[in-house]
Amino acid sequence: MNDNWKTRKLGDVISLEYGKPLPKDQRCSDKGYPAYGANGVKTRALKPYWNEPSIIVGRKGTAGAVNLVEGGFWPLDVTYYVTFDSSEYDLKFLFYTLSSFNLPSFATGVKPGINRNLVYAIEQKFPALAEQKRIVAILDEAFDGIDAAIANTEKNLANARELFESYLNSTFNDPNHEWNQTDIGALCERVTKGSSPKWQGINYVDEPGILFVTSENVGENELLFNKTKYVEEKFNKKDFKSILKKGDVLTNIVGASIGRTAVFDRDDLANINQAVCLMRCDPERLFNYYLAYLLNSPFFKSVLHENEIDNARANLSLGFFKNLRIPVPPIDKQVCIVSKIDERREKVQLLESVYQQKLIALKELKQSLLQKAFSGELTANNVVEITAQKQPKTSIDTNSPEFAAHIMAAAYHWHASQSREKTFGRVKAQKTLHLVESLANIDLGRQPIKDAAGPNDFQHMQRAEDWARDSGFFEFVKRPTGQRGYDFRKGARYGDLVAEAMQALVPYENVLKRVVKVLMPLNTAETEILATVYAAWNNLLLEGIEPTEIAIIHEARENWHADKLKYSEEQFRNAISQLRQNGLVPQGRGKRVTGQESLAL
Repeated sequence: MNDNWKTRKLGDVISLEYGKPLPKDQRCSDKGYPAYGANGVKTRALKPYWNEPSIIVGRKGTAGAVNLVEGGFWPLDVTYYVTFDSSEYDLKFLFYTLSSFNLPSFATGVKPGINRNLVYAIEQKFPALAEQKRIVAILDEAFDGIDAAIANTEKNLANARELFESYLNSTFNDPNHEWNQTDIGALCERVTKGSSPKWQGINYVDEPGILFVTSENVGENELLFNKTKYVEEKFNKKDFKSILKKGDVLTNIVGASIGRTAVFDRDDLANINQAVCLMRCDPERLFNYYLAYLLNSPFFKSVLHENEIDNARANLSLGFFKNLRIPVPPIDKQVCIVSKIDERREKVQLLESVYQQKLIALKELKQSLLQKAFSGELTANNVVEITAQKQPKTSIDTNSPEFAAHIMAAAYHWHASQSREKTFGRVKAQKTLHLVESLANIDLGRQPIKDAAGPNDFQHMQRAEDWARDSGFFEFVKRPTGQRGYDFRKGARYGDLVAEAMQALVPYENVLKRVVKVLMPLNTAETEILATVYAAWNNLLLEGIEPTEIAIIHEARENWHADKLKYSEEQFRNAISQLRQNGLVPQGRGKRVTGQESLAL
């Protein structure tokens, strides 16, 4: 940064003025001046309140949002608008300056709002006006390209989703199908809904209790448990008809999310509220996943919405679902249809993941450019270097450090998508590599040994970590003193490289997802035990020894490492059961794990 950049408090550079309510007689529909709320234009005004270019900052509501205004406007009372000395400061430079701060983090209170004095106290370095304009010209050009890439990526994301919905429609709304049309009620053992705990005089409780599934938890073809509720156990005694059974089809019948449908695939003792309909399929006549996909198809979603009862809040009756006629091919045909849809859905989800990561990377790139701009490091040349697009690689050797790094990053990405990223450290990364190498029948170049933490090749993983760190991909950082293990930390190029990783791993995606699904809910000790059991089981097969439960436990507990004796036989028995239930039984194709060493992870 040049010495002529001067440090200023924002309060000495800008003034944040309060917006004003727009009188009804000053409002108009489509013509006139834009009237800004906290996060954009809300209506139009017959005349401007302020007739000079400015910046709108959200004061309440979407507090901290920043919008540039280059003409007359009306700032509503939930906003601030910026005034400044244009002889010293460039409007666009100030806009980029405010955009570089995380202003929403300044919001406080029950209904979060921003106190302008907190913004005024921020210190920032400012160059002369001519330098401000030079930086703005570079940022404008770079951001035009980034915004075009964002728009194209968002379009691709929408196209991927539309493609899947189009496939669903062609499956369930094809007039050429000669399938029987049958009422859902005749195909189900039960069609019912839940009730409100308040109606029953029952309280919500902390876990453990009865998992209480609401319309918020039922998404399209997936359950959403970012928010979970539990009720007292006596709820099931009063409303026993809606106790959930694994495999039940759930659909929302009240409110804006009407028609969203998913299969309840959990083992929890659970019940539902009055906004959710339960359909328990007759397994010999109706496949539950077939019904879920059918109800989520665009055609049947439109049928549901056409039959909403428009009371105070839109809803669908149980009678409607019982009498809803649907196309029903033979059960084996239903299973085949679901298998094909699953295959399409996995491909679309992969595309969506790639596009989402690219959007994140592009937005992070903007912030990176802003940081360079306000540290005095921004030139036209280094913008080109930052924004240059590299051609994706067609293939990567599986025994390279790069490929192992891709596996670890993809596993972390799927953990993060389920808000489980805090459980993904070095131990789980190492065990993921071991299981994927064996189950996918590929050679990662590992030579695993019997370690206290399970099957490990520390040197192999270290090479992958070094590559990831040097490439700006990720690194593992030691947790604070007193806490065991390492955390996964993203690098500057994480967004771009994880998208590349997802593409490179397509041939092994199913195996990796199965491994992640099993490991995701496990803590460190459980992860170590499961991977040790898998490796011990595989060792027995390679040695021609029958892998009985007793033999596996002996090999994994008594014949592995002294540290394993601190765990009970029951913990090893549970790991064997988990591997069997999730289809991860060894086939004797993995590498033999030898030696006994203790390498700190």
